[in-house]
Amino acid sequence: MFRKIFDGHIHIFSPKIIENVRNRKALSETLHLEIREAPKRIFPSALTHSMHQSGVVGGLLLPTAAYGKVAQTNHTFLELAGKFPSMLTAATLHPYEKNIKEQLQRLMLIGVRAIKLCSFSQGFDLTEPKAEEIFETIAHHNRSSSHRFFIILDTFCNASRYFSTSPDHDTTVEKLAYVTASFPSINFVAAHMGGLNAVFDQIRTRLTPRANLYLDTSNAAHTLEPEQFVYLLKQHGPAHIIFGTDWPWFGHEQEIHTIETLARLAAYKQPDLDRLFYLNIVSLLDL
Repeated sequence: MFRKIFDGHIHIFSPKIIENVRNRKALSETLHLEIREAPKRIFPSALTHSMHQSGVVGGLLLPTAAYGKVAQTNHTFLELAGKFPSMLTAATLHPYEKNIKEQLQRLMLIGVRAIKLCSFSQGFDLTEPKAEEIFETIAHHNRSSSHRFFIILDTFCNASRYFSTSPDHDTTVEKLAYVTASFPSINFVAAHMGGLNAVFDQIRTRLTPRANLYLDTSNAAHTLEPEQFVYLLKQHGPAHIIFGTDWPWFGHEQEIHTIETLARLAAYKQPDLDRLFYLNIVSLLDL
């Protein structure tokens, strides 16, 4: 068994968000979400209980916010994480906010390193000038400071099909590859193994390994074929894979078992499993 486990991809959603997804049957079926269990998982106590029962020592909350609500959302999640020793939180930003530098400075002072962006729900194009301004601001900070921010990107490439959002706001494999190549001083974590519901050959051929690219396992074992998942584990290597459940859509016990099984099929040994389940995300967070 592993020395420690850290869940790098967790959410606390409101009942309204859970119900919104429940009402989109095609979405939950496509992503194989544990939709019946999700309403029981809206409270932080349910999350911490699941983590404790499965030997998970910590988890990273991933908030996002609409334009104008970034500061309020970050405050709420920092306050929430402060109540639970096993939880940390990422912060979020929005390209249309005017005080990005000041927000980053505040986040640095309180020790936050992870920034979560979800282009389809936040309503922006990952490659538009305003988004690139955020990346360049973070890149400049990382080049000049020992406090290095990293960015976690949602990768639901067909989100517009299910949420009636703009297709321009989908985080496609092509856009993700462009951004990671353009900003080498930023470490990027591509959620869902780089392309949730994407054509696998696009992930395989266009999102190739890079020193600043990590893939998290959340949801992907339910949408990729086992041999596809194993291929990505081998292609990117154990130093660039991060365990994540996507709680509340999936629970800890089964996800740990599933990812360990796939990792062993990829010939990951014990030190590799330690990296995947704990060391990689802890290193990015500088814990």
